[in-house]
Amino acid sequence: MLASTIPCLTFRGTPGLAAGFLPLLREGVRLSAPSGLTLRQVMEQILGMAPDYVTDRVLTVFLNGSPVDDIDQVRVREGSEIGLGAAMPGLAGISMRRGSPIKAFREAIAARPEAQTGAAGDAALTVKLFNLVADEAGPEVLRRGVGLSASRLAAFLAGREDGFWGKIRGLEADGLAVSSTALLHGLSQDRKSTRLNSSHTDIS
Repeated sequence: MLASTIPCLTFRGTPGLAAGFLPLLREGVRLSAPSGLTLRQVMEQILGMAPDYVTDRVLTVFLNGSPVDDIDQVRVREGSEIGLGAAMPGLAGISMRRGSPIKAFREAIAARPEAQTGAAGDAALTVKLFNLVADEAGPEVLRRGVGLSASRLAAFLAGREDGFWGKIRGLEADGLAVSSTALLHGLSQDRKSTRLNSSHTDIS
């Protein structure tokens, strides 16, 4: 858990609530994972993606800005930045795809497997989800929890319209119920990080 005045925030609401947070996932959120996990392991064990979804749907993978072909060999370490998306259109999209038939065009910038080195323990990662992967896998990632700065979350929430807040049925800070006003005030005073969880409850 990330150190913070408000370490863990939970938003509970209707099933459509998670979609309101997807811009944060596209911009990037922080996660923690054991250093040395392969990208496939991160997707399945940390992000909660099903194995067949990873194989068939997550076809565009970047590690620190470099396209990845072999997600079973390329590993993460402290500070790694991961970008995940479905197939992208156009020639550029095809060339960046895992196992692309024209991957030779970007061979010089592709991520390559490295020997598993570095300190053991958890590594702080930045994860970005794009296009359909954000829409489809984003709700589960949010349910598991993501990290971001309190100031960033405060700015994001301050810009949400009534439709977003109307989907929320409960807010909790460290397990204690709080009002939206108190939450925004607390976040504005915080200069550290917070952990965001989003879950939905069907409301009849």
